[in-house]
Parts: sequence; structure tokens; C-alpha cells
Amino acid sequence: MRLSYLREFVTLASYTKLTAAARALHMSPSTLSQHLAAIEREIGCELFSREGGFALTREGETALEHAQKIMFEYNELLRDCAVGGDAALRLSFPEFDILEPPIAAAREAFLAKHPGTKVILSSNEYDFEDPLEVLEDGLSDVSILFLVRGASRRIESTVPASIAWARIGSYHCVFARTPQHPTAGKSTLSAAELDRATVIAALNPVSSIIMEGVAEKLAEHRISIQVLYKRILRNSEAFLKHLDDEYVFWLEPMEGAPGDFDLPDYPCARFEGELIADAYLLYRPSSLNPLQREYLDLVSELYFPVSADQ
Repeated sequence: MRLSYLREFVTLASYTKLTAAARALHMSPSTLSQHLAAIEREIGCELFSREGGFALTREGETALEHAQKIMFEYNELLRDCAVGGDAALRLSFPEFDILEPPIAAAREAFLAKHPGTKVILSSNEYDFEDPLEVLEDGLSDVSILFLVRGASRRIESTVPASIAWARIGSYHCVFARTPQHPTAGKSTLSAAELDRATVIAALNPVSSIIMEGVAEKLAEHRISIQVLYKRILRNSEAFLKHLDDEYVFWLEPMEGAPGDFDLPDYPCARFEGELIADAYLLYRPSSLNPLQREYLDLVSELYFPVSADQ
């Protein structure tokens, strides 16, 4: 049984409504329903009663207790393996993240200085992990968050006091499309061209947070967009499959910010109002040992220095 299915089961048990749980997991209700059916087939019993919502059956209540214990033990396993012995750091990043290359470069530089240590780099693609939850649950020592500048969700109110943060770069919010797209050939998109457009974003909590801010800022210009979340991989071939009459959302590095992914053969355009997302490095200072602090400093040094101006 896939561990992610168990987490989805636990989430559905807390929401009791399929659509609400699917929204929280950033997946479609049909996909969540299929995963639940797979769990029930493997266990051999119904976990929910489908009459008037999703209420746990007696077997479901028993299964929930076991699932919660399994998830707790799994978190403990990751924590012990990540910080025990000679381990140095566990770092997570979104599946589509353009910050992965410089983070990997920091890992190689650190290992050259401290051979024999362990640095665990993990993508959160398999469980749709929230960047704050992986820190609070002890699954990671460092994570990354993007917030749209000027939107209501700000870093000071988003991150709890137990988590420290540092802004490490800024990015233009851009929209990719094929050369055949009606707006092809333009470097900026007007309100009329973007209004009621379909925008495809990667399927993970980080994208959801970014698109929340994008939609909010576009609403100030009386622009309404429909957002579709899909598993978009980090290469132009995967992007091309989704580029038809729709836009694919991406981030373009500014001010020398890290990121080596681009679409050189396909046009990208910024909204004429200029939407900017800031990237933040998140970490739990109380949990970092000296080696971890040294590694964190090394990661920060690889990023272009940014001003404190927001």
C-alpha cells in the first residue's frame, strides 16, 4: 500500500467530505475516490459510509487508529535517519522547484569539505507535502516557500514564530504558451488577453499558494482565471504536452536569483502589471546542530544577495 494513500485516508477522515479533502490535498475528488477504493480493496472492508457524506464505519475507525500510528512511526523514522549518526541535513523542495540545482551544488560543496557526512535532499512530490508541515513534523530541517508580493498572504503572518525565514530571491510570474497561441509573439499580456484564461500549474501545495496570490493580484485588475493543477515535470517536452490554447504558469528568476529551467523555444510573457513572487528559505533554528548551520550558511551564500525591500 502506498504511504500517500494512508495520508489521504487520514485527511478524508478529518474532513468527512470528499471535495473538501481533495481540495486540501490539492487533487481531484475522482482521484481521491480511486485511491480510497484501492485501500478498501487491499484491506478488504469499507472504511466509509457514503450515505450523506463520508462517515467512518466501525472498520474505518479501527483502520484510522492504525493509519495514524503508521504515519507517526514513519515521521519518526525519517527524523531519526535524517538527524542521527553522521547525518548533516534533510532538505525538501517542491517537485517542480527551480531552486533544486543550486541546492544540489551546495550539497556537493559541503560534502567536499566534510566527506563522510550525510545530506538528504528530498522532493515532496510523493505526498504533496506542505513546506511548513514538513518542518513542523520534523520531516525536514529546511524547506522553501514562494509568496506573491503584495498579496494578502505575507511571510510574517504565514510562518509561525518557531520557524525562521530568509528571502533568497525574487521571480517574475510568467505564462508559457506555444507559438500557435493567439497571444504568441507578445512579451506582456494585457488584462483583456488574460481574463478568463485557463492557467495550468504544478500539482503541489507550493503552486497552490503561489496561484492563490496570482489570482488575488489579477482580481485587482478585474481579471478572472481558471486554474488547473496537473503533474507537470521539469522539462520542455512535458510542458509542451500541456501547451495548447492554455497557459502554463512558471517563475522567471529576477536579480540573479537561482534557477536554470527555462523554455528557450517557447514564448513566455509577463502580465503587464508585473506579478512578482518572492522565495523564502525556511528552517527551524532550534533543531540545527553546528554542521547543519554551516550547511545552511553555504546554501545562502550560493544565492544572489537580495535587498530587504519588499
